[in-house]
Amino acid sequence: MSSALPAYDSGAGPRYYKHPRTPLTANRSTYRRRRIVWSAILLFAAFCGVLYIAGWSPTGLSLSSSLKDSGYEAQDAPVYAANASEKTLRIQEIHGLLHFLTSERTESMSLDRAHAYGDAEGAPVDWGAEQDLSVFSAGVEDDNWPRNVRELTDRYPVVVFSKTYCPFSKRAKALLESYQLTPPPKIIEVDLRPDGGILKQLLGRLTGRATFPNVLLTRRVEDMSIGGSDDIHALHENGALKGILGEAGVKVNGP
Repeated sequence: MSSALPAYDSGAGPRYYKHPRTPLTANRSTYRRRRIVWSAILLFAAFCGVLYIAGWSPTGLSLSSSLKDSGYEAQDAPVYAANASEKTLRIQEIHGLLHFLTSERTESMSLDRAHAYGDAEGAPVDWGAEQDLSVFSAGVEDDNWPRNVRELTDRYPVVVFSKTYCPFSKRAKALLESYQLTPPPKIIEVDLRPDGGILKQLLGRLTGRATFPNVLLTRRVEDMSIGGSDDIHALHENGALKGILGEAGVKVNGP
């Protein structure tokens, strides 16, 4: 019981009384309370400092598995407004997919097992429908998506979906290689993955292009895919490709 507990009196119940305070006792009590308050303030400040160093931000607090209602923001990453349009939601989903395919934590996983962590009841994921970002979090609750997108766009401004045996894919990769990009494009060989069919379906729905290669610029909010081999060769021939790649956040060291 605290010292401030009022007298309690009921039939057969116990009886509690306030203890009279001397001036010295009152001063000690006041000092103790102040010390507790300041200790709590200092602990809270230290806790916030640790979160800041770890990359936490107030934006991330309200973002768990979905960005559909609040939008998200990250340094050097696309900024999405609240009440995002359907097109912007597709870009968010593409970022979720690319994070899954490129993150050190998840790149060895396969989307054909997404039901294991994408649905509490273990139901298969309908990849033809819009997906919540939790599907791409591999079971991590309250994933920090601003940080995920920042890491993605910093490490891989250019991502190429390719097939190892496809002549068009080989031609597109050779052209991009001639530009000596820094950082180099992230190449995802779809035919070497067990979820290649899912990737084809997702890219068709999200980028409007289900064929390979498919070249994506991850920092773009509009028209992230710049097309396939014929498309980027046409941009190269008219002199536009170098500028587009530079605007995408890569250093062009080639022609």
